[in-house]
Amino acid sequence: MMLALMLAIAPVRMESPPRIDGHLDDATWTRVPATAAFTQTFPHDGDAPSQPTRVQVGYDDDSVYLAIDCIQREPRLARLTRRDRDAGDDRVSIDLDTSHDRRSAFHFQVSAAGVLVDGLRYDDTELSSEWDEIWQGEVAQTATGWSAELRIPLRILRLHHGIATWGFQIRRWIGTTGEIDQWTYAPRDAGGEVSRYGDLGPFVGLQPRGHIALVPFGLARLVRTDAAVPSAYGEGGSVAAGLDLVWRPASNISVVGSVLPDFAQVEADQVVLNLTTTELELPEKRPFFLQGLDLFQTPIRLLYTRRIGETPDTPFLEGATLLRPPGAAPILGAAKVVANVGGVELGALSAITGPVDAVTDRGTVRALALQAHHVARARITRSRLAVGALATARTATDDSAQDAYTAGLDGAWRSESGAWVANGQLAATRIEGGPPRQRPDGTTISSGDTGTGGLVKLAREGGTLRGEAAYERFSRRFDIDDLGFQPRANIEHGWLDLEAFSAQPHGPLIESRAKLELFWRRNLDGLVGPSGYQWNVSGTTRNMWHTFLEVHWRPHLFDDRELGDGRALEHAGKLGAEVDLRSDTRRSVVVGTSIYAASMRDGGSVSASADVGIRLWDNLELQLAPELFVTRGEPRFVDEDATGPRFARQDARSFGLTTRATWTISRDLTVQAYIQALLATIRYRDAFTADPADRVIQLSELTPAGFDPTRYDGREGALNATLVARWEYRPGSTAFLVYSHAQSPTTDRAAYDPMALVRGPAADVVLLKLSWAWLR
Repeated sequence: MMLALMLAIAPVRMESPPRIDGHLDDATWTRVPATAAFTQTFPHDGDAPSQPTRVQVGYDDDSVYLAIDCIQREPRLARLTRRDRDAGDDRVSIDLDTSHDRRSAFHFQVSAAGVLVDGLRYDDTELSSEWDEIWQGEVAQTATGWSAELRIPLRILRLHHGIATWGFQIRRWIGTTGEIDQWTYAPRDAGGEVSRYGDLGPFVGLQPRGHIALVPFGLARLVRTDAAVPSAYGEGGSVAAGLDLVWRPASNISVVGSVLPDFAQVEADQVVLNLTTTELELPEKRPFFLQGLDLFQTPIRLLYTRRIGETPDTPFLEGATLLRPPGAAPILGAAKVVANVGGVELGALSAITGPVDAVTDRGTVRALALQAHHVARARITRSRLAVGALATARTATDDSAQDAYTAGLDGAWRSESGAWVANGQLAATRIEGGPPRQRPDGTTISSGDTGTGGLVKLAREGGTLRGEAAYERFSRRFDIDDLGFQPRANIEHGWLDLEAFSAQPHGPLIESRAKLELFWRRNLDGLVGPSGYQWNVSGTTRNMWHTFLEVHWRPHLFDDRELGDGRALEHAGKLGAEVDLRSDTRRSVVVGTSIYAASMRDGGSVSASADVGIRLWDNLELQLAPELFVTRGEPRFVDEDATGPRFARQDARSFGLTTRATWTISRDLTVQAYIQALLATIRYRDAFTADPADRVIQLSELTPAGFDPTRYDGREGALNATLVARWEYRPGSTAFLVYSHAQSPTTDRAAYDPMALVRGPAADVVLLKLSWAWLR
């Protein structure tokens, strides 16, 4: 394997800053030398670039300045879109490893249309695009192509005492050809990212300093809800105010706080038909929790911030009738501290959520008490090794909920070449107080219970032959669902992946992969869970289409969560195949499709989805995403009576359509629309029963029963819509105008009825939010 060619460039201290307008005609740039030492990495790995790129770097006591001249004979691909969206156009990116730890970096990107993207790199290869800061990037069209000019304030770069040289990387994408050129070259089959950067320095006379940003906001809401729909904002009109704070008393310490935050401008979660016995993991979309989240990531998901401010279950009503279900817990305040002290990264997160009540015909019933959520993190990085600890606590003000505590130790190592990676974690949990609760696998969690869990993984990420081997085990009472996420405890799980990767053209492909995957699961009683074998191939064609093909076998398994009390039901094995195809993303119309089909004894399943992106104009995008799911014939648990558990063959289908539109009027003014409609039916046939004494129920042991399975038929539907206009009227200061509609009809009928989407209970919210940033 070829090693990266490490480069170095010396920045020039400027007497006067350049005017940031994209034109490189300021006299100050004439005194700054340029580098053009770029190497192509895609599509022809290791070749000279087809178009030259020149880069100049300067600085003063306030900012770092970059000038990038992109010579281009091909037509530019420059389409306007919202900030932090990569549209596949001509663009350049800059990465600055200001701590020179070879593991983390600040990421900045600007497209030929002037679209800005920023993010944080961590753990060498990971990139989080949720980090947002205020910096400048302007572009201009030139006689020979286009040019970009950037000003990155030093206040956002977290300078370190005694570190005068930074890690540095710059990449250029040529949209019409798909070419990628980079300044510090590493072959595409090489492992690592930040560890392969060249050097930028020395910087002379720069001193770390503090920074503060206060962002007060006010909002007005108008809410209309039906009684069956939970509302976090009540009914009618209301006004509110809050404050966001970012304070850096020193460059290595960051304090982020929020008082009465409001997240109404965030897009609604996508609704799906979940026929499994495990919880769905939802993406975090709230800016406060996304910022700086990379430090809190660990191999075992001990922190899942969607637990903060979640909607509680309906409480026990003791004969009362529910009039309005409980809404999401309001976040009264939250704070986060991130610091680097002597090479030790420290982080802390705390949030307070208010109580939630359910409205009944006998008054209100407390569904959730006031709760405190706390997270603490420490991590030490030395050379290629990182060792960390993370602890969480969730406590309530009364005994209606259990207090939960978690602690874990984690470590990660990467070889000098970047090809080999190992990581792992050991964790323990403890529950105090509150009433006992039973998990679907039959395990009861009571006060005083403790649990342990662990994961270890070794992978080769570089080279033409790659692979990954891992093993994890969680005890019966390992419980991180207070602030973390785990599909289940009481399990052993291992997997082995072997992959052949080629970055060299072969026939119609310019890049290809072939992978063999094996995995197995079993609970701690030895019952086999979801396991299987699969083989897949994927690649990128010369005309930039992306393809994926997989065939797999899933042996029979036993699900000990099916009946909800630990008794296990056998599920038949499946033979399946999957095909994914995506067209050239540089075109005005981009189509992606995925088709999956599986056959099992007495049944099968098919799912198909598509993603169609249409550029109606350079600043107007439309995305359509239809999806279809059909499954037939699998016996599922429906209920239980005195004779024993009842089962019936389940036939389910769902059809959904998600539409997104983005109109970028200017870089600072965008209008986004989101609509999702979903209809699903679940029907049952062929009634069965089983011996109530059986703890493990095999398919061959199911016997025909005389009850009517159609009485369990049902239909589910949902209609969600969000319309958001966002205007950044000055750097860091924004105005939002939001309309949202949420509708979730359910009926006892079992046939598709599109009118149900507009007849069911709904909630409508109109919101105006204005924030103003004070920066020092």
